[in-house]
Amino acid sequence: MRAVNIGRCFVVGGAAVAITGCFRGDFLDNTCEQLPGGCQDTVVTDVSTTAEPTTAPLPDLPSCVPDPQAPALDPPPGGELQPGPGFRITKLQIVDPNFYYPLGFTCIEITGTVGDAVTDSLAKWETNLVFLAERFAPDLATQSLFFLRDAVCDQNANYCAFGASNAGYPFNVNNYDEGDCAVPIVPDSADPEDILTLGRPTAPCFLSPQASFEIALIPNAEPLRLYFARFAARYADDDCNPDRLVQGVMTGFIKREDAIAAEYFVDDFNAKINLWQLILGSDSNTCELPTDKLSGVDAVYFPNQQNPKDPELSYGVYVYLNIEAERLPIYKLP
Repeated sequence: MRAVNIGRCFVVGGAAVAITGCFRGDFLDNTCEQLPGGCQDTVVTDVSTTAEPTTAPLPDLPSCVPDPQAPALDPPPGGELQPGPGFRITKLQIVDPNFYYPLGFTCIEITGTVGDAVTDSLAKWETNLVFLAERFAPDLATQSLFFLRDAVCDQNANYCAFGASNAGYPFNVNNYDEGDCAVPIVPDSADPEDILTLGRPTAPCFLSPQASFEIALIPNAEPLRLYFARFAARYADDDCNPDRLVQGVMTGFIKREDAIAAEYFVDDFNAKINLWQLILGSDSNTCELPTDKLSGVDAVYFPNQQNPKDPELSYGVYVYLNIEAERLPIYKLP
Protein backbone atom coordinates (compact mmCIF):
# COMPACT_ATOMS: atom_id res chain seq x y z
CA MET A 1 0.00 0.00 0.00
CA ARG A 2 1.46 3.38 -1.00
CA ALA A 3 0.65 6.79 0.42
CA VAL A 4 1.77 9.75 -1.65
CA ASN A 5 2.03 13.39 -0.61
CA ILE A 6 2.38 15.77 -3.56
CA GLY A 7 3.84 19.23 -3.68
CA ARG A 8 5.16 19.46 -0.10
CA CYS A 9 8.10 21.65 0.86
CA PHE A 10 10.61 20.56 3.51
CA VAL A 11 13.02 22.49 5.69
CA VAL A 12 15.25 19.90 7.31
CA GLY A 13 18.32 20.55 9.43
CA GLY A 14 20.72 18.40 11.40
CA ALA A 15 24.33 17.78 12.26
CA ALA A 16 24.80 15.31 9.43
CA VAL A 17 22.68 16.97 6.76
CA ALA A 18 21.03 20.32 6.21
CA ILE A 19 18.78 20.51 3.17
CA THR A 20 16.19 23.11 2.35
CA GLY A 21 13.88 23.56 -0.57
CA CYS A 22 10.81 22.23 -2.27
CA PHE A 23 11.39 18.57 -2.94
CA ARG A 24 9.87 16.79 -5.88
CA GLY A 25 7.94 14.24 -3.85
CA ASP A 26 7.87 12.01 -0.80
CA PHE A 27 6.05 8.75 -0.25
CA LEU A 28 5.84 5.75 2.01
CA ASP A 29 6.39 2.45 0.28
CA ASN A 30 6.62 -1.00 1.82
CA THR A 31 8.80 -2.88 -0.63
CA CYS A 32 10.99 -5.96 -0.59
CA GLU A 33 14.55 -4.70 -0.30
CA GLN A 34 16.34 -7.85 -1.41
CA LEU A 35 19.98 -7.76 -2.32
CA PRO A 36 20.98 -9.72 -4.21
CA GLY A 37 17.83 -11.83 -4.41
CA GLY A 38 15.66 -9.44 -6.38
CA CYS A 39 11.96 -9.40 -5.74
CA GLN A 40 9.31 -12.09 -5.92
CA ASP A 41 5.60 -11.68 -5.40
CA THR A 42 3.92 -13.47 -2.48
CA VAL A 43 0.25 -14.36 -2.45
CA VAL A 44 -1.49 -15.00 0.86
CA THR A 45 -4.77 -16.86 0.83
CA ASP A 46 -7.31 -17.65 3.53
CA VAL A 47 -8.15 -21.35 3.24
CA SER A 48 -11.11 -22.77 5.12
CA THR A 49 -10.61 -26.19 6.71
CA THR A 50 -14.14 -27.16 5.70
CA ALA A 51 -13.71 -26.41 2.01
CA GLU A 52 -14.19 -29.19 -0.49
CA PRO A 53 -10.93 -30.57 -1.88
CA THR A 54 -10.06 -29.22 -5.32
CA THR A 55 -7.66 -30.23 -8.03
CA ALA A 56 -4.90 -27.72 -8.68
CA PRO A 57 -4.93 -26.37 -12.25
CA LEU A 58 -2.17 -27.48 -14.53
CA PRO A 59 0.57 -24.88 -14.99
CA ASP A 60 0.72 -22.96 -18.24
CA LEU A 61 3.11 -24.39 -20.78
CA PRO A 62 5.01 -22.29 -23.29
CA SER A 63 3.61 -22.40 -26.80
CA CYS A 64 6.64 -20.92 -28.54
CA VAL A 65 9.86 -22.89 -28.76
CA PRO A 66 12.79 -20.48 -29.15
CA ASP A 67 15.64 -21.36 -31.47
CA PRO A 68 18.72 -22.70 -29.66
CA GLN A 69 21.21 -20.02 -28.73
CA ALA A 70 23.97 -19.91 -31.34
CA PRO A 71 27.46 -20.11 -29.78
CA ALA A 72 30.16 -17.48 -30.19
CA LEU A 73 32.77 -18.06 -32.88
CA ASP A 74 35.53 -17.95 -30.27
CA PRO A 75 33.97 -18.82 -26.89
CA PRO A 76 35.77 -18.33 -23.55
CA PRO A 77 37.85 -21.33 -22.41
CA GLY A 78 35.80 -23.59 -20.15
CA GLY A 79 32.70 -21.42 -20.54
CA GLU A 80 29.28 -23.08 -20.55
CA LEU A 81 26.90 -21.62 -23.13
CA GLN A 82 23.62 -20.63 -21.51
CA PRO A 83 20.55 -21.95 -23.34
CA GLY A 84 18.48 -18.81 -22.92
CA PRO A 85 19.15 -15.60 -24.82
CA GLY A 86 21.17 -12.78 -23.32
CA PHE A 87 20.90 -9.09 -24.13
CA ARG A 88 23.73 -6.61 -23.59
CA ILE A 89 22.67 -3.00 -23.03
CA THR A 90 23.95 -0.87 -25.91
CA LYS A 91 22.12 2.37 -25.14
CA LEU A 92 21.59 4.14 -21.83
CA GLN A 93 20.11 7.64 -22.02
CA ILE A 94 19.59 9.86 -18.96
CA VAL A 95 16.03 11.21 -19.13
CA ASP A 96 15.81 12.71 -15.63
CA PRO A 97 17.26 14.37 -13.61
CA ASN A 98 19.26 17.00 -15.44
CA PHE A 99 22.77 17.53 -14.10
CA TYR A 100 24.15 21.01 -13.36
CA TYR A 101 27.77 21.94 -12.66
CA PRO A 102 28.91 25.29 -11.18
CA LEU A 103 31.80 26.64 -13.22
CA GLY A 104 33.13 29.95 -11.93
CA PHE A 105 30.27 32.42 -11.78
CA THR A 106 28.13 30.42 -14.18
CA CYS A 107 26.21 27.19 -13.97
CA ILE A 108 26.02 24.85 -16.94
CA GLU A 109 23.92 21.78 -17.65
CA ILE A 110 26.13 18.74 -18.23
CA THR A 111 23.53 15.99 -18.55
CA GLY A 112 24.77 15.37 -22.08
CA THR A 113 28.40 15.26 -20.94
CA VAL A 114 27.69 12.60 -18.32
CA GLY A 115 25.48 10.71 -20.77
CA ASP A 116 28.20 10.82 -23.44
CA ALA A 117 30.68 9.29 -20.98
CA VAL A 118 28.32 6.38 -20.33
CA THR A 119 27.57 6.00 -24.06
CA ASP A 120 31.29 5.94 -24.84
CA SER A 121 31.92 3.32 -22.15
CA LEU A 122 29.14 1.13 -23.58
CA ALA A 123 30.47 1.55 -27.14
CA LYS A 124 33.96 0.49 -26.03
CA TRP A 125 32.54 -2.53 -24.18
CA GLU A 126 34.00 -1.20 -20.92
CA THR A 127 30.56 -1.03 -19.29
CA ASN A 128 28.68 -4.30 -19.70
CA LEU A 129 25.13 -4.61 -18.37
CA VAL A 130 23.29 -7.76 -19.40
CA PHE A 131 19.84 -9.32 -19.12
CA LEU A 132 19.86 -13.14 -19.19
CA ALA A 133 16.86 -15.45 -19.51
CA GLU A 134 17.89 -18.92 -18.37
CA ARG A 135 14.54 -20.47 -19.26
CA PHE A 136 13.18 -18.20 -21.94
CA ALA A 137 9.37 -18.29 -22.14
CA PRO A 138 8.03 -14.90 -23.30
CA ASP A 139 4.53 -16.26 -23.89
CA LEU A 140 4.07 -17.25 -20.23
CA ALA A 141 2.70 -14.81 -17.67
CA THR A 142 6.01 -14.72 -15.79
CA GLN A 143 9.57 -15.84 -16.38
CA SER A 144 12.91 -15.62 -14.62
CA LEU A 145 15.29 -12.94 -15.83
CA PHE A 146 18.74 -12.16 -14.45
CA PHE A 147 20.35 -8.72 -14.48
CA LEU A 148 24.17 -8.85 -14.63
CA ARG A 149 25.59 -5.50 -13.53
CA ASP A 150 29.22 -6.10 -14.60
CA ALA A 151 29.50 -8.96 -17.06
CA VAL A 152 32.82 -9.82 -18.72
CA CYS A 153 32.37 -9.25 -22.45
CA ASP A 154 34.52 -9.67 -25.55
CA GLN A 155 33.66 -7.26 -28.36
CA ASN A 156 35.65 -9.11 -31.03
CA ALA A 157 34.19 -12.53 -30.21
CA ASN A 158 30.75 -11.00 -29.52
CA TYR A 159 29.88 -12.74 -26.25
CA CYS A 160 29.48 -11.97 -22.57
CA ALA A 161 30.33 -14.17 -19.59
CA PHE A 162 29.77 -14.26 -15.86
CA GLY A 163 31.10 -16.17 -12.87
CA ALA A 164 30.37 -16.56 -9.21
CA SER A 165 31.42 -12.99 -8.43
CA ASN A 166 28.99 -11.41 -10.88
CA ALA A 167 26.15 -13.92 -11.07
CA GLY A 168 23.55 -11.15 -11.10
CA TYR A 169 20.15 -10.46 -9.60
CA PRO A 170 17.19 -12.78 -10.36
CA PHE A 171 13.76 -11.32 -11.09
CA ASN A 172 10.41 -12.87 -11.93
CA VAL A 173 9.30 -10.47 -14.65
CA ASN A 174 5.75 -10.23 -15.99
CA ASN A 175 5.21 -10.72 -19.73
CA TYR A 176 2.47 -8.89 -21.62
CA ASP A 177 1.02 -9.78 -25.03
CA GLU A 178 -1.15 -6.69 -25.26
CA GLY A 179 -1.13 -3.14 -23.93
CA ASP A 180 2.18 -1.83 -22.67
CA CYS A 181 4.75 -2.19 -19.90
CA ALA A 182 4.89 1.43 -18.79
CA VAL A 183 6.94 1.99 -15.64
CA PRO A 184 5.12 4.06 -12.98
CA ILE A 185 6.42 7.59 -12.43
CA VAL A 186 6.58 8.66 -8.79
CA PRO A 187 4.59 11.92 -8.45
CA ASP A 188 6.76 15.06 -8.46
CA SER A 189 9.94 13.01 -8.95
CA ALA A 190 10.75 14.19 -12.49
CA ASP A 191 10.64 17.26 -14.69
CA PRO A 192 7.25 17.17 -16.51
CA GLU A 193 8.81 18.02 -19.89
CA ASP A 194 11.80 15.69 -19.64
CA ILE A 195 9.79 12.68 -18.51
CA LEU A 196 7.74 12.82 -21.74
CA THR A 197 10.76 11.31 -23.50
CA LEU A 198 10.86 8.27 -21.20
CA GLY A 199 10.25 5.01 -23.08
CA ARG A 200 6.91 3.23 -22.91
CA PRO A 201 7.45 -0.38 -24.02
CA THR A 202 4.54 -1.79 -26.01
CA ALA A 203 3.59 -5.45 -26.16
CA PRO A 204 5.13 -7.94 -26.50
CA CYS A 205 7.10 -6.72 -23.50
CA PHE A 206 8.16 -7.49 -19.94
CA LEU A 207 7.99 -5.50 -16.70
CA SER A 208 10.03 -6.25 -13.59
CA PRO A 209 8.71 -6.08 -10.03
CA GLN A 210 9.98 -3.36 -7.72
CA ALA A 211 13.23 -4.28 -5.99
CA SER A 212 16.75 -3.08 -5.21
CA PHE A 213 19.86 -3.81 -7.23
CA GLU A 214 23.15 -2.25 -8.27
CA ILE A 215 24.14 -0.89 -11.65
CA ALA A 216 27.73 -0.23 -12.74
CA LEU A 217 27.74 2.69 -15.18
CA ILE A 218 31.45 3.41 -15.57
CA PRO A 219 34.37 1.00 -14.93
CA ASN A 220 36.48 1.50 -11.80
CA ALA A 221 33.75 3.61 -10.19
CA GLU A 222 31.41 2.69 -7.39
CA PRO A 223 28.25 0.97 -8.67
CA LEU A 224 25.03 2.81 -7.98
CA ARG A 225 22.50 1.08 -5.77
CA LEU A 226 18.96 1.65 -7.03
CA TYR A 227 16.10 1.35 -4.54
CA PHE A 228 12.43 0.98 -5.50
CA ALA A 229 13.85 0.12 -8.92
CA ARG A 230 12.13 -1.35 -11.99
CA PHE A 231 12.95 -2.06 -15.61
CA ALA A 232 10.95 -2.93 -18.71
CA ALA A 233 11.47 -3.43 -22.44
CA ARG A 234 9.82 -4.63 -25.65
CA TYR A 235 10.89 -7.87 -27.38
CA ALA A 236 11.88 -7.16 -30.99
CA ASP A 237 11.23 -8.16 -33.63
CA ASP A 238 9.84 -11.59 -32.70
CA ASP A 239 9.07 -12.24 -29.05
CA CYS A 240 9.76 -15.97 -29.45
CA ASN A 241 13.20 -15.31 -30.99
CA PRO A 242 14.01 -11.68 -30.24
CA ASP A 243 17.31 -10.21 -31.33
CA ARG A 244 16.87 -6.90 -29.51
CA LEU A 245 15.19 -5.20 -26.57
CA VAL A 246 13.81 -1.79 -27.48
CA GLN A 247 11.78 1.01 -25.85
CA GLY A 248 13.51 -0.05 -22.63
CA VAL A 249 13.30 1.79 -19.32
CA MET A 250 15.15 1.58 -15.99
CA THR A 251 14.21 3.62 -12.93
CA GLY A 252 15.21 3.77 -9.27
CA PHE A 253 16.01 5.92 -6.24
CA ILE A 254 19.62 6.70 -5.30
CA LYS A 255 20.30 7.67 -1.69
CA ARG A 256 22.25 10.85 -0.96
CA GLU A 257 25.17 8.97 0.59
CA ASP A 258 25.42 6.65 -2.41
CA ALA A 259 25.29 9.59 -4.83
CA ILE A 260 28.16 11.23 -2.92
CA ALA A 261 30.21 8.02 -3.13
CA ALA A 262 29.68 7.80 -6.90
CA GLU A 263 32.66 9.84 -8.14
CA TYR A 264 33.48 10.34 -11.81
CA PHE A 265 36.30 12.11 -13.61
CA VAL A 266 34.93 14.52 -16.19
CA ASP A 267 37.48 15.16 -18.94
CA ASP A 268 35.78 18.36 -20.12
CA PHE A 269 36.46 20.03 -16.76
CA ASN A 270 39.54 18.04 -15.73
CA ALA A 271 37.87 17.44 -12.39
CA LYS A 272 36.56 14.61 -10.28
CA ILE A 273 32.97 15.19 -9.22
CA ASN A 274 30.36 13.12 -7.49
CA LEU A 275 26.79 12.60 -8.60
CA TRP A 276 25.28 14.51 -5.66
CA GLN A 277 27.16 17.67 -6.65
CA LEU A 278 25.27 17.69 -9.95
CA ILE A 279 21.76 17.47 -8.50
CA LEU A 280 20.04 20.83 -8.67
CA GLY A 281 18.95 21.91 -5.19
CA SER A 282 21.21 19.50 -3.31
CA ASP A 283 23.30 20.72 -0.37
CA SER A 284 26.44 20.20 -2.51
CA ASN A 285 25.22 22.07 -5.59
CA THR A 286 25.76 25.84 -5.56
CA CYS A 287 23.74 26.57 -8.70
CA GLU A 288 20.89 29.01 -8.23
CA LEU A 289 17.54 27.28 -8.59
CA PRO A 290 15.76 28.74 -11.66
CA THR A 291 12.23 29.97 -11.09
CA ASP A 292 10.84 27.39 -13.53
CA LYS A 293 12.67 24.44 -11.95
CA LEU A 294 11.91 22.35 -8.89
CA SER A 295 14.69 20.95 -6.79
CA GLY A 296 16.07 17.68 -8.09
CA VAL A 297 16.17 16.29 -4.55
CA ASP A 298 13.60 13.66 -3.60
CA ALA A 299 12.60 12.64 -0.08
CA VAL A 300 11.61 9.02 0.50
CA TYR A 301 10.46 7.10 3.55
CA PHE A 302 12.07 3.69 3.93
CA PRO A 303 10.44 0.90 5.97
CA ASN A 304 12.01 0.62 9.43
CA GLN A 305 12.47 -3.04 10.29
CA GLN A 306 13.07 -2.22 13.95
CA ASN A 307 10.03 0.04 14.28
CA PRO A 308 7.52 -0.37 11.43
CA LYS A 309 5.45 2.57 12.74
CA ASP A 310 8.40 4.94 12.44
CA PRO A 311 9.70 4.85 8.83
CA GLU A 312 13.08 6.39 8.09
CA LEU A 313 13.28 9.50 5.92
CA SER A 314 16.06 9.45 3.34
CA TYR A 315 17.10 12.10 0.81
CA GLY A 316 18.34 11.32 -2.66
CA VAL A 317 17.21 11.44 -6.25
CA TYR A 318 15.05 9.37 -8.59
CA VAL A 319 16.69 8.55 -11.92
CA TYR A 320 14.87 7.64 -15.12
CA LEU A 321 16.81 6.00 -17.96
CA ASN A 322 16.02 4.87 -21.49
CA ILE A 323 17.79 1.66 -22.51
CA GLU A 324 18.17 -0.66 -25.49
CA ALA A 325 19.94 -4.01 -25.73
CA GLU A 326 21.14 -6.47 -28.38
CA ARG A 327 21.20 -10.26 -28.20
CA LEU A 328 24.44 -12.23 -27.93
CA PRO A 329 25.65 -15.55 -26.45
CA ILE A 330 26.16 -15.68 -22.68
CA TYR A 331 28.62 -18.06 -21.03
CA LYS A 332 28.93 -19.20 -17.43
CA LEU A 333 32.55 -19.38 -16.36
CA PRO A 334 33.91 -22.17 -14.12
